[in-house]
Amino acid sequence: MVDQPDPTTGQLNLMPRWFFLVTNWEEESRDADTLLAHYRKRGTFEDRLGEFNESVGVHLSSQGFKANEATMLLALLAFNLNTICRNELEEAVGGGWDMRRFVGSVLKVGGRMVKHSRRLVLRIAESAEPLWSRLISRIENWESSTVQANVPCGFTPPPRHAHLREVLRQ
Repeated sequence: MVDQPDPTTGQLNLMPRWFFLVTNWEEESRDADTLLAHYRKRGTFEDRLGEFNESVGVHLSSQGFKANEATMLLALLAFNLNTICRNELEEAVGGGWDMRRFVGSVLKVGGRMVKHSRRLVLRIAESAEPLWSRLISRIENWESSTVQANVPCGFTPPPRHAHLREVLRQ
């Protein structure tokens, strides 16, 4: 083992960068790079699950199942929207934003609601304006998918091979 000095400072590193991955996988089943990628994916998923529990903080306190289900689904939709907006801001600004930082820096900013000519206008703090303007510009570039109504179409007969045998259901 050779310890080389840091190229910028010239000092020797007292804590060399070593990393050990202890696992119960057989050595022949996966190579080191595949195994490391697997555990990094797993860690990312566990981080996202922890973010969900931390940011949503759902307390299902109702007695009925339907009320709890509705609360959980609304919390999940809110989390998904937060995640989409956070990812858009990460791409625009760069860097890694966890959910707590995104909510604290972008969503929980000071503001004032002003009613003006039959409109409500939200005036946010100047410190959050650059982030909000970048986020809004990214959202404006989203393509909206148009939902088409069920258009009645003509009758299409089944294929000839569909009625070769009679099917009896009991």
